[in-house]
Amino acid sequence: MTKLVIPQPKRHPYPPVVLHNNLHQSDYMACEPSKSHYYPDGDVAIIVPPTIFKVHSLILSIGSNFFKTRMSGEWSDVTERAIEVLDTLAADVRLDVQRCRHRIFIDDEKPQDVGLLLSFLYPNYRDFSWDKIAALWRLADKYLAEALTDAVRTHVQKMCHQDPLTSLILAEQYDIAAVYEPMSAHIVENLHKYESDALFSQLSVETRCKLYQHRLKIIENLANIELVYISCQSCADLCNDQLKVVLHDKAKDSILQTIKTIQAVPNFPYEHTKCSVKVYNVINHYLRRKFGSTEPTIEVLERHPSFRISLSSSEPLI
Repeated sequence: MTKLVIPQPKRHPYPPVVLHNNLHQSDYMACEPSKSHYYPDGDVAIIVPPTIFKVHSLILSIGSNFFKTRMSGEWSDVTERAIEVLDTLAADVRLDVQRCRHRIFIDDEKPQDVGLLLSFLYPNYRDFSWDKIAALWRLADKYLAEALTDAVRTHVQKMCHQDPLTSLILAEQYDIAAVYEPMSAHIVENLHKYESDALFSQLSVETRCKLYQHRLKIIENLANIELVYISCQSCADLCNDQLKVVLHDKAKDSILQTIKTIQAVPNFPYEHTKCSVKVYNVINHYLRRKFGSTEPTIEVLERHPSFRISLSSSEPLI
């Protein structure tokens, strides 16, 4: 099989070309070839003002059903906007563009986003950094790049623990319960940390309400540790007072940190040693019953129904 060799992009010394933007009649932008995707033997010109990409139809057809359709001859780019753009290009740039078999005009995307999409359509580029994931998935979805969609989905499913909030947002948007439910446990466990993130507002109101409800229910449960097995009332009162202080002072901490603080409550100077032992036993019994372990980890909480939120809109309010 003949190996497909992709030539390296060539920097062109073309001077900036003034391009009028129809969207704002008073604005002018310099239109020039892309520095990353302008291949001398490219046969497709993609014009995304103020940038021109010159790429290969074979690569576009393989990677994107959208571009495959655009190049099928059933979709015309001879529009008033397209004619205007061609008329404003410098002669040498216009000639280079007109030599292309296909000319595609895109007015509703930023050049850097189209450049990002092209980088992933070409082989051997797999920079799945989290600041690009959302844009990549949107572009893959819009431009029908199935292989890229599958690659992004797989990456999010495997690496979601690296960025629980972004993963939860994407899982909600693209309906991935296998990511949504365990990542919701991460957010519930440390809700006040994540709600201060600007991305938190991208979650739906329904999801945010469920996160707050689950968190509140867990805090209420921690406040209701039963001390009926402590026979000494003074020691029971001391324990209750200490639990109230912990829950008040640690209200915005992570649940795991709060649990660690609760585990220290038996160490206070109780009047009777046997009461201290009973407090220890009661607290550990409660943690084991509620969280499945006396020292739960985030991995344990991921599987715990009190922390997991269902992606189904029919989940009852708790």
